[in-house]
Amino acid sequence: MRLGIPTVLYTALLNPLVWGLAIIAGKSDENEVGEAEANWKQLVGYWRGLRGVKGVVWYCAVLLIFDCVSAFSFSIFRSRKARIELKDHEEREKSSSWEEVIYRFFRAWGWLLVAAISFFVRIWYPVGIALDPLNIQVAYLPQYVFAYTMGVLSLGQGEERFTGPLDRLLPCTLDITSTSALETEVITQRIQPKAKENRTALPLRRALAISFLTLPLCGIIPKLWARCSGHPLDPSSNPTAGGLSPSALTYAFWNEFSFIVLGPSVMFYFQNHYDRPAKSWLWQPRFSYGSYLLHPLVSVGVEVGVDGLLCWENGWCRSDAMWWRVFVGPLVFTAVVGCMNASVAFVVARGLVGYVPGMKKIL
Repeated sequence: MRLGIPTVLYTALLNPLVWGLAIIAGKSDENEVGEAEANWKQLVGYWRGLRGVKGVVWYCAVLLIFDCVSAFSFSIFRSRKARIELKDHEEREKSSSWEEVIYRFFRAWGWLLVAAISFFVRIWYPVGIALDPLNIQVAYLPQYVFAYTMGVLSLGQGEERFTGPLDRLLPCTLDITSTSALETEVITQRIQPKAKENRTALPLRRALAISFLTLPLCGIIPKLWARCSGHPLDPSSNPTAGGLSPSALTYAFWNEFSFIVLGPSVMFYFQNHYDRPAKSWLWQPRFSYGSYLLHPLVSVGVEVGVDGLLCWENGWCRSDAMWWRVFVGPLVFTAVVGCMNASVAFVVARGLVGYVPGMKKIL
């Protein structure tokens, strides 16, 4: 419900509203009747040509598909696990050990497999090509599947987040000096599955440094290959988009390496520093999903309003001064309007969640 209904409503109603608001703001008001008819025809054309999700809800649609596949897989796994539970203890231990082996393999070497798959996928589907009906860029799909799979596998191993090859295992300590022998045994049994959670990732600054320091390899390795093989590199190729070239291959591996290094570090950082209840009236995780869905409409509305208020024909933002048009102006408007967009989006989301009946079940 929280993924499917917002996807349908946004695609059918909110996205054409955002699109129409931007079109209307860019037209003159000399012929309002003619413009209204043209806008209506474009809107009807949008609905007729609809072949899948549009806008930011591609993420919700993809996550919904992942959740459905995961739920189906878990139903099969549970039935198999129930049959194993009826067998002897050795069979249960064997099943559990295989799950751990699979997770350890993907944690250490999965990024290499994903890098290779991403490289070949981007030969046929370069970055920027989105496919219906999910409106997803297939070039990034292997990484999405890998991240989701690692999250599911880590949950099965009793970890709060997925870990990478550079994470370190910490000893699990517990103060049981004030407990009885029976209580100690019970506590030990309860914490045993959680012992695998005590892993620390690389500090975020160190992970960022590793990612940035290895980035030059994306240029060095292809040049060495070109010099050794005698085949010059194509200067018009874009390695980040993909293609059959050493530059694209190197970038694909660097991209996944950075993901497996930075991903656990970012999650570990926020887990340690921000894992506490939000005290702000506005900035709460409860309203983040609603603000994510509403921010395109809110952003366009705020920007159209600011443009009409300050950037009319004789407005002060239309200054011809170089320092304003090139440097100060873009920085000021990006900072001010960006903060306004985020604030208004959270205010609207809070209003919907708090005062509109039924929205708590959707947003």
